[in-house]
Amino acid sequence: MVAMVSAKPGEEDEFNAWYEQHMTEVRAVPGIASGQRYRVASDQAPGMPAPEHANLAVYELDGDPADVLEEILGRRARGEWVPRRGLDETRIGMWMYSAVSDRGEPL
Repeated sequence: MVAMVSAKPGEEDEFNAWYEQHMTEVRAVPGIASGQRYRVASDQAPGMPAPEHANLAVYELDGDPADVLEEILGRRARGEWVPRRGLDETRIGMWMYSAVSDRGEPL
């Protein structure tokens, strides 16, 4: 699973404080084995457009992706997670991926 988000301009400190808590909350979801946050690097391949989001989180799943997604959406809907702070909520992306071999075969 990957998530891509950005802070509201001028609210980076609040965003970083919230994101630290949020990463802990997401890692606690059954079926998520680990998670790592990344920030876009200053060095990029020549000619590539700038990424839409400054922050990327990559989560390794050890459970069924559908079950993990259902639990994540349920916890947000039930208000179980810390309220979002400094997050540009107009620009949130989250995608589920399934692991495959180098040949593209399901694992």
